[in-house]
Amino acid sequence: MSPPVGDAPKTPERRVSHGGVLGAFTLKHFSSMRGKSPPLPTPSNFLTLTPAQASLTRQKSRGHIPTQRPNTDLGENDGTSTWLGLDVNKSTMIQKQAAGRGPAEVDALLQQLGPGSEITKRISAAKALCQIIEEYPVAQVTEIWAATEDLITADNYPEDAVRAGYDLLTSLVKHARLNARERRSIFNSVSAPQADAFVYRRYQAFADLSNHGKTLEALEDKAAPLLAELLMQSSQAAFKLRSRERSSKLKTASKEESTLSGVFQLSLNVVKFNSRSLREEDVDVIVMQLLQICQKTSLQADVVQCLGIVEAIVTYAELPASSVPQCIQVLCNIYSRLENLQAPVWNTLGHLLRSHLGHLSVTILLECLSPNSTGVLPATGIMLGAVLVLHRVMLKLGKDGFPSVSMSLLLAAYKRCLDSSNLLLREPISQSLLEIFEVEELVGMLVDEDDWSDLMCVIATFATRDSNLKASLSEPSVRRAAVKQNATQTQDDPGDACSDNLRAILQHVARLTHRFTIDRKVLVMGLFLNLADYLSDDMAQASITDYASQRLLYPSTSAWLTNFEQIIKAFLVVRQRPVAIRILALNVCKDAYNTIETICSPKDVSTCAGLVLSCIAGEEDLAVVNALVNFAVSATDDCSEDLFDTIVEALSQAALQQNAASAEGAVSVGRLDGSGNSTPALPSLQSPGTPQMVIVRGLVCLFVRNITKSARRSLFLFGKLLDIAKSEGCQADARVAALKLLFRLRSDINHRIFVLDSTESEGLAAALCRTVQTANSVHAVQEEPDRRASRNTDSGQPPSNKYVNNLSPHTSLTRLTTRSAGTVPRVSRATPPAWMYGGLQGLPEKPPDIVSNVVYSVHEESDVAVSDAYGVPDFSLWLEFVISALQHGCDWEVYSYILVHLGAQLTNRSLFVASTRQIKMLRGVVCEQLRQSSFHEPPPFTGLRKADVAVCLFQILTMLISYHEYFAKSEEDDMVKIFLFGIGAWDRTSINCVHSLTVCCHELPLSVSKSLDSILQKMSQIITQSQVAMHVLEFLTGLSLLPDLYKNFREEDYKTVFAVCFRYLQTVRDQRDRKVLHNSQRDSVLRHSGTPRDFARHSDQSAAGKDATDDLPQYVYTLAYHTIAYWFIAVRLQDRPTHMEWIKKQLTFKDREGADTLEDQGLVTIDMMERVSFSDREETVADPEFAKPKDGTVIKKTWVVGHSLLTIETAARTGASQITRRRPSGTRYSKFRPQLTSPPRHQIPITTGTAADAFYTSDYVGMLPDDIFQEFYSPLNIDPTHPLAELPMVLPEDDATDRAISSFDRISPLDGHKVGVIYIGEGQRSETDILANAMGSPDYVSFYSGLGTLTRLKGATMNTQGLDREYDTDGEFTYCWRDRVTEIVFHITTLMPTNIDHDPQCIKKKSHIGNDFVNIVFNNSGEPFRFDTFPSSFNYVYIVVTPEARASFVETRFRPNNSNNSNKGGGGGDDQCYKVQLLSQSGFPHISSAAETKIVSARSLPAFVRTLALNASVFSQVWLHRESGEYVSSWRHRLRQIQRLRESHKPRKQQPPSQVEGAAAAEAQRMTMPGARDGGNARRTSAATFQSESTSRSSGPNALYEGEKNGSESSRG
Repeated sequence: MSPPVGDAPKTPERRVSHGGVLGAFTLKHFSSMRGKSPPLPTPSNFLTLTPAQASLTRQKSRGHIPTQRPNTDLGENDGTSTWLGLDVNKSTMIQKQAAGRGPAEVDALLQQLGPGSEITKRISAAKALCQIIEEYPVAQVTEIWAATEDLITADNYPEDAVRAGYDLLTSLVKHARLNARERRSIFNSVSAPQADAFVYRRYQAFADLSNHGKTLEALEDKAAPLLAELLMQSSQAAFKLRSRERSSKLKTASKEESTLSGVFQLSLNVVKFNSRSLREEDVDVIVMQLLQICQKTSLQADVVQCLGIVEAIVTYAELPASSVPQCIQVLCNIYSRLENLQAPVWNTLGHLLRSHLGHLSVTILLECLSPNSTGVLPATGIMLGAVLVLHRVMLKLGKDGFPSVSMSLLLAAYKRCLDSSNLLLREPISQSLLEIFEVEELVGMLVDEDDWSDLMCVIATFATRDSNLKASLSEPSVRRAAVKQNATQTQDDPGDACSDNLRAILQHVARLTHRFTIDRKVLVMGLFLNLADYLSDDMAQASITDYASQRLLYPSTSAWLTNFEQIIKAFLVVRQRPVAIRILALNVCKDAYNTIETICSPKDVSTCAGLVLSCIAGEEDLAVVNALVNFAVSATDDCSEDLFDTIVEALSQAALQQNAASAEGAVSVGRLDGSGNSTPALPSLQSPGTPQMVIVRGLVCLFVRNITKSARRSLFLFGKLLDIAKSEGCQADARVAALKLLFRLRSDINHRIFVLDSTESEGLAAALCRTVQTANSVHAVQEEPDRRASRNTDSGQPPSNKYVNNLSPHTSLTRLTTRSAGTVPRVSRATPPAWMYGGLQGLPEKPPDIVSNVVYSVHEESDVAVSDAYGVPDFSLWLEFVISALQHGCDWEVYSYILVHLGAQLTNRSLFVASTRQIKMLRGVVCEQLRQSSFHEPPPFTGLRKADVAVCLFQILTMLISYHEYFAKSEEDDMVKIFLFGIGAWDRTSINCVHSLTVCCHELPLSVSKSLDSILQKMSQIITQSQVAMHVLEFLTGLSLLPDLYKNFREEDYKTVFAVCFRYLQTVRDQRDRKVLHNSQRDSVLRHSGTPRDFARHSDQSAAGKDATDDLPQYVYTLAYHTIAYWFIAVRLQDRPTHMEWIKKQLTFKDREGADTLEDQGLVTIDMMERVSFSDREETVADPEFAKPKDGTVIKKTWVVGHSLLTIETAARTGASQITRRRPSGTRYSKFRPQLTSPPRHQIPITTGTAADAFYTSDYVGMLPDDIFQEFYSPLNIDPTHPLAELPMVLPEDDATDRAISSFDRISPLDGHKVGVIYIGEGQRSETDILANAMGSPDYVSFYSGLGTLTRLKGATMNTQGLDREYDTDGEFTYCWRDRVTEIVFHITTLMPTNIDHDPQCIKKKSHIGNDFVNIVFNNSGEPFRFDTFPSSFNYVYIVVTPEARASFVETRFRPNNSNNSNKGGGGGDDQCYKVQLLSQSGFPHISSAAETKIVSARSLPAFVRTLALNASVFSQVWLHRESGEYVSSWRHRLRQIQRLRESHKPRKQQPPSQVEGAAAAEAQRMTMPGARDGGNARRTSAATFQSESTSRSSGPNALYEGEKNGSESSRG
């Protein structure tokens, strides 16, 4: 009888659970396919184990995940037993079998065992029967089991009773010989549903009845269900035990684990030994239960056992088709999650795939990657395993019995599962696809596929990043599956390996493009463009090139605009790409844009331009920014006004951006607040410039290109650049880039705007160390204290608190004095500066050479700011910004640039015609800041001080002098007072203020005259500053030539001037004494110790490193004496005698021995004073006809009287005489005629006899020159003991004396100078073109006419400095100027003959100006003058005069010579202003007040330039003789000639030979000492002795030659 339906075990549910070991273990990361991933961490027993090992392992394991027990309801027992299908009453059977079989007590025990007995008796009977059965053979097996069966099957007996029943069952099975009927009967009882607690007893019974599963005879129909039930119960018991062990953390050997292990082995034996007897449904039951266990277990050993059973089923039996889907899913899940079990799983699947179910299995594997009918996808582990298994099947290529997989079906399946956005599938699928591309046979299959859409979708999906990635990682199993293969990968980004695979796949696809059709190639190009982030650089370059070659960006392609946008977004925007790739993309787009703007609508053109320009914002790479800016600039050439505005707006907005990256790498170095304090930025190393700077340079380029074309565009750009310059949020170098243009704006004479190609402020930039040379000097100076501090720190010493600064040889502005760290703290220097002369400088492209005809600084119809015809930028706003920056401070880079360049722009008065209010405001601000010292201090890291800023502010104020017509008289006075205040206020401003006062003397004479007393007083107070000496003396020299300024001088004022000169002379003497003392000490060392090697090397280095400033003391010396001479002549005639005595006393000084000494220059100065003290009428001329023939024979005789030559020519008969007094300072001719009359009649005759007869002859001598001489000089009574007194000495009347006197006469008593004057016309650059000018502009003619007086050359008696005086070969006229001390001859090239046919190189003109130390250049070319325009070794100085407002030659011809246009600031006549700058040869020190550009009105220009030229010529002569010896003035030269005559004709006493030799030796030694040439012991000559003299002068022929040379000043070239 069959058991009730409820008694049969239920088939486990066919669903996949995520509990158990498959949930406990992580998904393996399939990077193992690449051989990179280390093994996943697994428990120690995660190995393929034998059943025995598995049992032992389960006893030791603690791991377990709670699982839900399947719902298996067991039916209730109805009290009957089923045996061969018949129902038998148990009590009846006991009665029939009771008698006579077995031991006697068996029957009694059977009676006691029956169901009617008490339970305790039955238990006792069961135990007794067990012993009997074990000892004796029993035949009553059926009867015994019939009586015992209810103890097992019924559920109402206590556990002891059930246990007794099972003990008896075990005894029967083991010891009784059971037939098939008996075995079946017992097996039916065992297979009946029972409590889980007795699963072990049931398992033992099953094992015993089936010989451990090897024999199922008579048990076939119930074996599989019972086995499934045992598997379920034993696994559940083991799972519960493991759960308890995990809770209690105790692990013991348990019966449950051994039971489960035994059931697994039993199941394996059943399958192996009874495969043919198992029905399909039996196999299905077992398989389902095994799969259930695999999903619920927490031990890998259980999975191993299950896999072994399943593999045995597949191998020895036949897996039902209905079980295949569930089996494959579980196997795939295991394969994906348990890496250690991949091999056994693959073996199982391999057997399955090679079986008749192979194609079904492939189909199921593909279905595992697809959603079901309800749209639900399988679990991730199943899909993952299916991907891996399918991949391995694909690689088999249909060989070895494996089924083939359709490439299209596989790609479709991949596409379906990837559509689920499950990111964990991206990597294994990408790895699978990558390996497919690596197998040539599979590649062929791919290429042969007609439709690549699924493949393209799959590849594209790899690049998709799910925004819910973190949410998906919240699931524990998925999160564990996302563990990276190495420590550098993070859980937040599991797609890195997929990205690598994708890049490799794309490379494989790229290599196949030559095998594609055109359509597929276009499809692949689209894919590449969409996945541009994953392309290698080579692929990116090839892709861009393909798009260009296929012209997919051009309007001929339907999707050109989309492609255009995608190229930009895919390559140009991506900043991780190499710059070359990004620029290539831009160039491709640019080429396409050139076509687009030609044939497309303005809307499309604007769209394309906008797409490119959108890339500028935030871009940090300079090369890319530069390329984008170049595109923007080129796009504006022929664009509409709207597009132009869009482009400019985009650039300006990008320039105003303040992103973090740019702010961190900006070159701005600090912010000045209102108090002048600074907050230094951290130094940063970066490329030379920020992206914002590059953008601003693009805007500057646009302005330069449009200034001559469009007024509207120019004004729009002017406003944007001004906004950038004002913006505090913009990068410093970007603001400076805008300032570079704004400060280059100039206006011509007609107020037309143009842009300078170069700045005019390099000299002033050196004051702030913004030239390469000065910056390097300061850098070296700043590094040295750091090194010393480091050494001191290492040695335990405190660091020094002093800076060491260097002196620049170029200009006084660059000299830095010693700075104390106590006032200027040391901080790190920022790098690099935003601007620097000698570095990146200037504009991005050369501005046009022509002026703008559409942009003006002011216009006659300026009622509106802009029209179609012209535009007027608001320079008032520009000046207001500058004033605000000076008042409130700004970034140091901006502030310093304004300080350096504002003055140069202010020289262009025409530019600020409409900004007079702002000019006055600027003057007030600068004056107030200088007066209160309230201007901003440089940041400490610059190494600069407040004095350096003051230098720049004084330069600005100097430029404002030219605007004095807009200032009130009080404001002019205030400017002069500020300059006066600056003398001595800061250690570097004195020189600049003296220079500015020089300009004020010409431009603001009333204000200077008002403050002249204070000026002189201040200059007398700073005489201790030796570096100011030459500048003060030059100022005094120039002042002496402006008598209107000092017409109210008092005696004390003159004495103040003289006192300043005396103090500087004493300073030079002190320097000379120190030098002499040093040399004498050195000579003493050498005499005693020879020439040490180190000392010699030091001397050589000193000589080699001799600075140009070593010659300045001699110049100061010369200039001081000149100043004394000029000012003595300036003294009123009646006051000169009083001053003369005082000056004589001051010029006499004590030498080292304490003796009163007077230098040669002092002697000649005194001689000059004596000559002019009583007369201003000093010009005399010799009269060759002073005596008539009747006066008799003329007798001439010459005496040396003191330091002069007195020549008397006397007519012997009448005594008519001409007296020539040759003095060092001049020559005076006078005539004397005695008033002879007849003697009284009573006087005896003078002669008698023959003498009386001689009286009537022509050769009668009645009066000798000696009579005239004694008439004037015998009563002088000169004290012969006086050191200056020397008795007159008559010179012999011979040829030598005549030659000496003739030579003396050729030495002019005036210091002669020659100065070239050169005119450079419009656009002229070459020397030949310039010298070929035969005329110049009217203002040039007016200028040189004011330099001197027009003088006829032919027959001129003066020294014309090399100009021809006989044949007019150098022109008929020239201009000359002289006073009572000096004379200047101007070599004016336009007044010299020009003959291009015979002298195309103008060699004749070049022979003059090429040998002039000083040349005045009137530069009307519109370009900066280059010093090397006229190559020459003797051109030391060029004084460059440039009109402040550029004008063409024609415009100058029509310029009015009056001030009618003064309201426009650029009119002609005296209101025109000129920039004056002195340029000197390299190595030549800057000693002029025009070393920095000065601006002077046309009215004052000739006098100002002439004074500059005079001082420069004097210094040049000093400079010329710096190596060969001292410079000797003409007066001193004449004095030396007189002294030579005296020495050569003085009577000599006879001396013994020894004394003669001793005297010769002493004289030789004396001549080697300084001052030897002045004559006398220890007498000094001049500051020239500060230099070593290597030559000596002699009398005789050499003196004659020397006189001729100085007299003619012949050409040196």
